[in-house]
Amino acid sequence: MKTKNNTIKGMVGYTNKLFIAMIAVLGITLISFKPAPTAVSTAGDVSIKGVITDSYSKKPIMGATISVKGTDTKTTTKKNGSYKITAPDNAKTLVVTCPGYEQLEVAISGRTKINVTISLKYDNPDTWN
Repeated sequence: MKTKNNTIKGMVGYTNKLFIAMIAVLGITLISFKPAPTAVSTAGDVSIKGVITDSYSKKPIMGATISVKGTDTKTTTKKNGSYKITAPDNAKTLVVTCPGYEQLEVAISGRTKINVTISLKYDNPDTWN
């Protein structure tokens, strides 16, 4: 015959086992969870920012592409011509491209702010027909 004390011990034992099982499931879930990769720069990276402008109109250029030469790292300029890119600290050159404009390579030379003026492929718009 079970006494009240034995029944309580049995319930406590069952509750403890259930609690341990729940913790195990939670632990496995947390271990298997992999957060999405983020664009965090590493210690050897440098952040470069600046503005790309048109040499003739002096206006900012939206949609120009800035890339770090020799890498897959690139970004595009915003409406106000601004950009921000993270480059390895040993990177030497930025490449600026935009449809209708001459491609331009710019030496980084340890700078963190690089403003660039690019020219149209057809240098003088006043001569266009």
